[in-house]
Amino acid sequence: MNIRSINAGFNIQRDGNEENVQRASRLISEVKKAFKASYPKVRTTRFCSQPLVEVGGLQPGEVGRLVREIDGACRASGIDWFCTPVGMCEGGQDYPFIDSLPEIMRNSKISFSNVVVTHGRRIDFEAINRCARQVKRISRTERHGFDNFRFCTSANVKPNGAFFPYSWHQGEDGFSLGLETIDLILKISSKSRGLAETRRVIMSELSKEFESIDETARGVEDRTGMKYYGLDLSLAPYPTEDQSIGKAIERLGVERFGANGTLFLTAYLTDMLKELERTLPIRTVGFTGAMFPLLEDRYLTESNDRGLLSMESMLLYSTVCGCGPDMIPLPGNV
Repeated sequence: MNIRSINAGFNIQRDGNEENVQRASRLISEVKKAFKASYPKVRTTRFCSQPLVEVGGLQPGEVGRLVREIDGACRASGIDWFCTPVGMCEGGQDYPFIDSLPEIMRNSKISFSNVVVTHGRRIDFEAINRCARQVKRISRTERHGFDNFRFCTSANVKPNGAFFPYSWHQGEDGFSLGLETIDLILKISSKSRGLAETRRVIMSELSKEFESIDETARGVEDRTGMKYYGLDLSLAPYPTEDQSIGKAIERLGVERFGANGTLFLTAYLTDMLKELERTLPIRTVGFTGAMFPLLEDRYLTESNDRGLLSMESMLLYSTVCGCGPDMIPLPGNV
């Protein structure tokens, strides 16, 4: 089990953000130090700002310059990635910033961004259409579409999450944590048990891990005075055998990811995480569910190559997992 991400959320200004990034880097160092003994492997360190539309005085034409500034500060401070979300689409002032999305991608290779296009039951269809046009524009950059891995359109996502590109910062400066726990589920499910017993053991082991991590993170908050927002309990895969969500689903009882039973086992895993979120005395952020980024998991990719997956089936699984369809290649003019 590893820490997938330490995400430092800080408010930025129109310019002169070097000190903000340096403060974030110092906070990340304190978090890493606190976890060094028990969780020495930290996959990525991240910096996230408030939505660009909320940055005082910032004009859409200045986005490229601001991104270059933060890029340089993050690289100098040893922070792997940063996210400058666009806005919350609560008014037309967001639209020119949505149109600046290709500038965010062009001016940094470590930048991420997102647009939240719904609030409760209200959907901003103009924002959705603008985002779709920007996805098409981004797909034509020199990286042949790969830059779209760094942008997402999202619905009702809450602030201060740990996973990019969905994150957006709100409130006082602080941090959140994303985890890698699939290896633990693979280890437990490799033993011959029924689903009820497997569920009991997984929940028992995850409870210990989550409570320990939460306690350590609260200690960092006490020592630094920086807000600890919480853990994202999601099952986030990584392109290695021991962190494959597709492999975990198959080990739990389906022949291949995408075959009959995949929907049930997705709900089975998500329900466990949701129950832990409800019952444990820990702070949580983000999605709390299984994530299915198709191009980031070899087992999902193999199922797709075998014709077991479609856009419809991925949308169906997304109704009971952590987030919607992710990293799905769509050919042609869609």
